[in-house]
Amino acid sequence: MGESLRGILELNALFLLAGLGLLWGVRGWSSLLDLLESLGLALMLGLSAVTMLATLILVAGGGLSALTVAVVCVALFAAGGALALAARRPLPSVFGRLPGRSAAAIAAAAAAIATVAVLVALFQLARIQPLGGGDSWEFWVPKAKVIYFDRGIDNPLFTRFAGPRYPLLVPALQAMDFRFMRSAFAPELAVQYWLLFVGFVFSAAALLRRLVPAWIAWLFVALTAVIPQLDYRLLNAQADWTLDLLYSLAALLAVCWLHRRERWLLVAAGIVLSAVIATKQEGLLLVGCLGAGIAAATLRSWRSTWPQLGAVGALAYTLNLPWRFWWASRHLVVAVPTSGVGSLLRDRSRIWPSLELVLRLLFSTSDWLVLVPLALTAAAACLTIGGSARETAVLYLVTCAAAVCGFTWILWTEASLPLNDQQSSTPIPRVVGSIVLLSAVLAPLLIQPLLERAQPRRQPPEARDVPDPDPDRRAAEA
Repeated sequence: MGESLRGILELNALFLLAGLGLLWGVRGWSSLLDLLESLGLALMLGLSAVTMLATLILVAGGGLSALTVAVVCVALFAAGGALALAARRPLPSVFGRLPGRSAAAIAAAAAAIATVAVLVALFQLARIQPLGGGDSWEFWVPKAKVIYFDRGIDNPLFTRFAGPRYPLLVPALQAMDFRFMRSAFAPELAVQYWLLFVGFVFSAAALLRRLVPAWIAWLFVALTAVIPQLDYRLLNAQADWTLDLLYSLAALLAVCWLHRRERWLLVAAGIVLSAVIATKQEGLLLVGCLGAGIAAATLRSWRSTWPQLGAVGALAYTLNLPWRFWWASRHLVVAVPTSGVGSLLRDRSRIWPSLELVLRLLFSTSDWLVLVPLALTAAAACLTIGGSARETAVLYLVTCAAAVCGFTWILWTEASLPLNDQQSSTPIPRVVGSIVLLSAVLAPLLIQPLLERAQPRRQPPEARDVPDPDPDRRAAEA
């Protein structure tokens, strides 16, 4: 194992340590199996929390030395451990019970093994993957190198790259990778994105398994590993799939909270949502779309839902305000949209072509398989069921509709963006991946109620047809 690869693994081990501390503090574990199943979620929570704090350190004028990162990770673990001890959550002492042998368990195991096989193949590629993606060359990696070499973002060069107002999470993460790799030049940087996807895969499977059978959870998790665009662009050192993975995980955590009302799910969702906003400018738009979907789905229970979710969303946004103050104080150029009212009226002819482009890209089966049409169809059917199934369907449909409108607005209001499907000229071909991945993680929750509804109901024993042992006697009595 080379030094660069070992450095990335060491950094993510620290992320895992921080995430385990957070999970221990807000949730705890009932068994060793439960602990093992939560490792993916721990990695994602630790990465989200540490990188979010790293952006605040950078804005405050600090640097991201290896010691600083280690101290932040250990502090998060210690804080979680202290909370766990205060709540009297002991470490698990029993192994737990494995699922019994059944057709469903075999199907779940087969899907999980297939997913792991794809992950192994992706790892073999990630180890030697050269830097790819135009945005990586233009500003993501150069910004990370400024943080690495100059130990901060106060260098005037930092704001001269393209996208000077883009959030800090991705360059902060890459700078931490460079620090632990002890080099800013190594192809192993792609392994960080591979680890991010690994964390997402096992997080989604663990969360979905709490609400649906394991076989359907692993079936759709396995499908995410073979999405053509994900396979093609995941390992590029850009922010698109980082945003999509974090956003889908945050949405799944929020939906799980709506179903189970366990407070730790809401806390975890808030941590990941803050990281979503800190990843790309589109992150705030997507969080707003998710908020609209949740609000529409919980109209009847708004008194018990909206205040808690509103507080979590407000805290996630507040954590990102220091960065906004930082670039505002330096009078950086305004990001899209830049059009005024007059320009919008003049460019109204762009509305339909913009919408058509968004929908065409979203429903491209060669890029995204059939995940969106499948989830939309299941959501429409769930509207006829009621209960939690209808709630999830409304959330998904409203979130998707709001996101489509938001992406259309971006194209309409920024006349400099060409209305084509070229990845290098417009962000839309990449940003629609957020809806696709959201469809993948919510589809099991939409399909499972339909499967249960289609199954014939078993009659109680007393209502079943039992052959009469003496029909002649019955006839005589009648």
